[in-house]
This record gives sequence, structure tokens and C-alpha cells, in this order.
Amino acid sequence: MSVSDAVPKPTPAPAIEPARQRGKTFIADDVVSSIARMAAEQIDGVHQIGSSTFRALISRLGRNHGIEAEVGMKEAAIDIEIIVEFGYPIREVAESLC
Repeated sequence: MSVSDAVPKPTPAPAIEPARQRGKTFIADDVVSSIARMAAEQIDGVHQIGSSTFRALISRLGRNHGIEAEVGMKEAAIDIEIIVEFGYPIREVAESLC
């Protein structure tokens, strides 16, 4: 038995089918809302996400209160309601969310 016989020969990778033949992947609106919340919480000047009048109800409304996402086939639309910390320029904080 030679050394070349002991080493397995690589098998060729299967050809990848075009996307239209493989199926589709969908991302739930709630997943996009959760990711948007995590990103918005990292922005300087964002004091709170969601309306303060509902702050006591947040536990009932769910984790994504103040964020609404709608996921389409090619794009997603996200609405975020924020309260800006005092002293931060509202426009700059809002633009940082984009």
C-alpha cells in the first residue's frame, strides 16, 4: 500500500442550483424589529424607544414596542419611535438611525 492510496481523494462539490430553483428564505417582521431595536439602542442620543405614555405597558406590548417593521420580497420598511436625550440634536440622532 502506497501513501497515495491512504490519502482520500477529494470529491467534487455539488453544483449549486440557481436561486429560483432552490426556494426562498423569509425573515419575520419581528426578527427585523428586534435587530432594529438592538441597533437603535447603540445610537448616542437615543434615550428611549417607544412612547413614554406607554412605558408602564411595555411588558404587555412586547419587546418591540415603538418599532414596526414590514418585510417585503426585496426591501424592508422600519418605523422607529424614539425619545431623544436632552441636548442632542434631534435631526442628527434621527439621521444616525438610517
